Amino acid sequence: MAKTLDADHATLTQSNGHTTNGITAAGVNYLQMGNVWRVSPLSPRNNQARSDENLRNAKAYVCQSLPDGSIDGVPAANYRTRTETEGVVESKISISKISGLAVEVDNDLSAGGSSKTHYNTRYTYTGIRAPFIQK
Repeated sequence: MAKTLDADHATLTQSNGHTTNGITAAGVNYLQMGNVWRVSPLSPRNNQARSDENLRNAKAYVCQSLPDGSIDGVPAANYRTRTETEGVVESKISISKISGLAVEVDNDLSAGGSSKTHYNTRYTYTGIRAPFIQK
């Protein structure tokens, strides 16, 4: 995922009937809120540092290989991860066998009790440019 966070890419994340678009271009993260694009306060480097810290502080972390598959015609190596911190994050990560970059990530988060959140993120890497930012 570190390689993915550094690469210019666009994301489409769906969760609970909501869709969020993101773009990472030239080391800057952008988020679309409503129909307006904004610069994220977190850079790709911040995202990686937070991910590294979450792994360091995890009570348990497991990563296992799953059978290969295909996402939109892209051959993918699939992995299942489980990270236990204050809550639990279970993920299925599909990495392009061609580029080594994430193609899709499915996450299930539980923060304790019966509360669970599912979200799916799709990644694309072609034609990526910073969006127009209104001042």
